Amino acid sequence: MKLKTADALKRTESGMRKGGCRTGNERGKNMWMNLYGFTHNSLGMHFWELPALLAGGIILVELIVHSYKQKKREKQFDENRMERLKTMQQGNGKGD
Repeated sequence: MKLKTADALKRTESGMRKGGCRTGNERGKNMWMNLYGFTHNSLGMHFWELPALLAGGIILVELIVHSYKQKKREKQFDENRMERLKTMQQGNGKGD
């Protein structure tokens, strides 16, 4: 039989005080343990993989949007460049 300390006697086996409320530190530990248990057992992954997958998805969407807008800008730039070249050639041809 183990001897219990005074602090251990104040708490029940569930980690709660006899009054029924937990301390802030105990709630914080349980929150992280619940998150760990949920992601590890339910989703079959580590709890840090979920934020990493979210960040990866956001970066992928950002990359797709950026490349689409960049192609649009390049097309508009080429059109403007061709117009300017035509006007420059017409201007040089008339002066000769």
